[in-house]
Amino acid sequence: MARQHGIAAATYDKLLLDSGGIYTDFVTPAAPGTLLGATRGGSVFKRLPTYKDTPYEGVPGQVVGQKHLVGEAVTLETTIISFDTDNLNKAIPNSAVTSYDANYNKIEATEWDADAVHVLNNIAILAQLSGKTIPVIIILDNPICEKDLSLAFKDKSEAASKWLFSAFYDEATGFSSPPWRILWPK
Repeated sequence: MARQHGIAAATYDKLLLDSGGIYTDFVTPAAPGTLLGATRGGSVFKRLPTYKDTPYEGVPGQVVGQKHLVGEAVTLETTIISFDTDNLNKAIPNSAVTSYDANYNKIEATEWDADAVHVLNNIAILAQLSGKTIPVIIILDNPICEKDLSLAFKDKSEAASKWLFSAFYDEATGFSSPPWRILWPK
């Protein structure tokens, strides 16, 4: 038997290439919003479904229809290596940026209530699909950076910080469609 593989004539037109760019306030591919910052180590989009299992007695195993999708968690994780007051403010859900003096801005935590949590409009990763001139776009709505802010300083290297953004439903827009989508080039 010949060696089996998944390579076909169109395989090289279906590869997601490189690390992509992450933008907040995404509008269109031509005007993608505000670049979050330079990254290292790539980014990871993850959709984790939650199921309710309804097992039945008297059957030898799992039965079609016994699992019911009841929810999902959607995240975008990246490691940022370029920093400014704007992206740091987005990474600290209860922060505010104010002027400290003529030389510095101050980023600090504000009140710990629902109004202080930074819920961004959206965050998107735009990545190149081989064989296409327009990017694949993955958008998370109402994201909050949920990972603790940590800055890793290393000798002969740049500081890096891993950020995890989670998508959230918005009661004002309803619960009928998920707070994320993938725009795939035709």
